[in-house]
Amino acid sequence: MKAKLRERRESAAERHDAALARYPTREGSMFERELRAVVDELTKVAKAADSPSSDPVEVAKTYRWLGDAYFDLARGRDEAALTYGSRAYRRAEALLAEAEAPLEKAKLNFNYGNTLRGLSQGFHVGLLEAAQTRYENAKQVFRAHQLPDLAAMVAEQLRTIDPQLRLARKQAELQGGMNRMEELTERLKGADAVGREHIASDLEDLKKVRNRGDLGETLGEALDAVKDQAEQHPERFGDVAGKLDDLESKTRALEDMLADVSPGQTPSGTTAGAEQQIAGALFERLHREAEEGNVSLDRAVQLGDIFGEFMKTMSEGGDDLESMSKRTQKMRDLVGRAMDSAASPSWSTPEPKPGSRAHRAVSILDPLKRYLLAEKGRGMLPSEETAAGTDLLTRLAKLEARVREASDDDDRLAGLEGEVWRLAIDVQGYARRYHLIVASPGFPMARTHAKPKSVFVSGGKVLRDAAKALVDGNGLQLFDSAAKGDYAQERWNQLCSASVAVFDVGVPKGAERAEVCYELGLALALGKPTVVANHGRTLPFNVELQPTVLRGKTKADAALLDKAIQQALGTIAWGGSEAGLGDGPANALAWLDRRFSKRLSEGSMRIALQLAEGNKDDAVAFRRSLEQLLGMLGADAPAVLLPAWPPAYPNPSEKRRCFHVMPFGRKWSDATREIARKACRKHGWEYYRGDEVDEQRVIRGIWSGIAGASAVLVDITGHNENVALELGLAHALGRHCHVVAQGDPEEHMFASLKKVQVHSYHRGPTYSGYEEHVSRLLRAADDETGRQVKDKR
Repeated sequence: MKAKLRERRESAAERHDAALARYPTREGSMFERELRAVVDELTKVAKAADSPSSDPVEVAKTYRWLGDAYFDLARGRDEAALTYGSRAYRRAEALLAEAEAPLEKAKLNFNYGNTLRGLSQGFHVGLLEAAQTRYENAKQVFRAHQLPDLAAMVAEQLRTIDPQLRLARKQAELQGGMNRMEELTERLKGADAVGREHIASDLEDLKKVRNRGDLGETLGEALDAVKDQAEQHPERFGDVAGKLDDLESKTRALEDMLADVSPGQTPSGTTAGAEQQIAGALFERLHREAEEGNVSLDRAVQLGDIFGEFMKTMSEGGDDLESMSKRTQKMRDLVGRAMDSAASPSWSTPEPKPGSRAHRAVSILDPLKRYLLAEKGRGMLPSEETAAGTDLLTRLAKLEARVREASDDDDRLAGLEGEVWRLAIDVQGYARRYHLIVASPGFPMARTHAKPKSVFVSGGKVLRDAAKALVDGNGLQLFDSAAKGDYAQERWNQLCSASVAVFDVGVPKGAERAEVCYELGLALALGKPTVVANHGRTLPFNVELQPTVLRGKTKADAALLDKAIQQALGTIAWGGSEAGLGDGPANALAWLDRRFSKRLSEGSMRIALQLAEGNKDDAVAFRRSLEQLLGMLGADAPAVLLPAWPPAYPNPSEKRRCFHVMPFGRKWSDATREIARKACRKHGWEYYRGDEVDEQRVIRGIWSGIAGASAVLVDITGHNENVALELGLAHALGRHCHVVAQGDPEEHMFASLKKVQVHSYHRGPTYSGYEEHVSRLLRAADDETGRQVKDKR
């Protein structure tokens, strides 16, 4: 960066600081005028400095300061200014991708997190999650560099964003439930006979849940069950007659109040909405736990009071907008309190001893239970999804009871651990049910269920030693190397067979780290519960998981790894909050039709296809019918994947898209990008690169770009870890790929690419051969599309 530009940048930054000092409230036209002048100057400096010959760290700092100026100009409420600031931060991230500048990245993460939080307006879950991830990364760096003041500042943001994120998720669940009801009602009007039958059944189930008379009856049944438990175990509950009598009188009053109310209506005639459905599910939960003796009296009393207030709120009059809004908000607050209480354990048996086998099992099951309760509380799921969720919750409750009963019996617990892992895998898959995508992986698909208590390990000696120590003490199966045959295929088979995947991205930069990141990309495409570990090195920017920091001491690292694996199994990192399949089933079936049209038109396959089409509003039913259809297609059939993110497919009605995977910020990056862009334009294709995707979360945008591309151009020059990860995504999806590298391809290869054709092009200044490789990729993709159209005819 030239000295004159740096002077202009420093002068703009000083003007920014002076404005903040002079106008501490950040209000008034004078403050806005000053900040707009700062923004204009920094924008000019950034554009002038942003060239391949400039120091990427200095240019990134300029973009960061530009983002900071936009943030202060926005004052937390100007969405346009926040959006412009977000773009500046994204460019800074791209420039820093290859740089060893941890403090600059940490400052960028913190400031970008603030802007994402502002853009979220407090309710956009994806933006809040992206902000939280950046805060976590910044805190780790500030602590590592012994900057307690900065670490404390980030910690405060993390402390306040956590409840905000929880509330946003609840609001999203409630809104999704109401949208589901409206969608089903609307679709019923134009559906065919099969569709009407399914939709009518779902609507009937919703009406039953929304019957508030049933809610009052269920509350009474729950309290009767609690009273029976109290009478049978007076030594445990003590003198509770007064509390129970008070609750029973409240219940009778509520039943009288609700007796004349029609299902799904408040006394004033307004629709009760999703809150009633959630309340109904919580009543059922209270009743079930009371019957099984697993609910304490205090919690029953607490829930009874909450539900009493809930029903009283529902009966309040006032049909004007203000009254309805206040009533709805109060109901949501009460539902939130009830859900927190219902999710809290109140077992009569003592809690397992920390560090014991029982404690490790319960630590996996507890968060999964909270997730399933929240899903149950949504109350507006299609029938098969509802049944699958209920089955999982029932299995979990029974398994948790057995684990707690066996807390002092290590032999029995060893046998139960496999069931815990299996259940965790099933719940994780249920959480990702809306991510279903049909793919043709670049490897023959290992059609096998993940083996309980099995761990896939990718990394260096530090991680492998820790994993082996953990295996020795816990009876795990370890997949840490390929013994023979095709290395890439064997590692793919191992990854498909594993319950959890662990990756050490702290290995030395080069072929070793590229291999780790490539396999991480495969795992993300498969949706595996994933642990990312490192030991002192910067993570690739695409990784959104909080890393486990290894210390190089085998015993201590094994303990850290054990805890991280438990968290990966028990945490719903991906999925869990999306509201339905959307266009996913229609896109999946259209994708299949383009490839297998003739075969799908044959007798039994046509019937199976119609069954899948009829189930496209129910994720569980659709997956079952789709897997049946794919099974009938034979050995060359595609596979159903449940990846970390929602699906995307190439759109045949739009221009074909070429997605360019390459390192950003290198001296040759912009030149080769322009060569590829011009070649795409020449062939009538759209060109996209990762930093040009419209998505706040970088890796999710890249995933959508790769999944929605008709062709993927991958430049592996320099063993770039982000490129390797993205190539793993593309190979797992089976997108049409063309891999290139500068000079001798062998210089840029890693283990899994040994049997992949890598095409060479010349180094600068002309990069000869690059345009021809792009043209070959596009022609090959065009030929494939032409064959599909011909086959369809």
